[in-house]
Amino acid sequence: MRIIAVKRLNVLAAGASGAALALFPEATSRWIGTVPPDVLRAIGIVTLLYGAHVLASSLRTREVRGELLWFAACDAGWVVVTAAAILIGAISTAWGAVAAIALAAVVATFGVFYRREARRTAHA
Repeated sequence: MRIIAVKRLNVLAAGASGAALALFPEATSRWIGTVPPDVLRAIGIVTLLYGAHVLASSLRTREVRGELLWFAACDAGWVVVTAAAILIGAISTAWGAVAAIALAAVVATFGVFYRREARRTAHA
């Protein structure tokens, strides 16, 4: 998959999840478990900012290795925080866990593509 497609899919995922968390934190909190709505709102806002950064990056014609590594690190962070939230019981409903794991799998895939592209960019 081309990195531009990865970035655009990442923007869609970050936009959808960030908007849900930022705009509907109370409902999301009830749906996933015990994460306080204010925490979810903050995560949503940061996720929307991340998505805006990825979108801006997707509009450039040249890849920046450090930026690709930053995106990969952010994606890895999302996966680690998701796993921790499930393990400590903050994400405690069955549907919340399924949704969180599914999103984390998608985000991890984005991270792998970013890391590969960063490696390719370093050798170009």
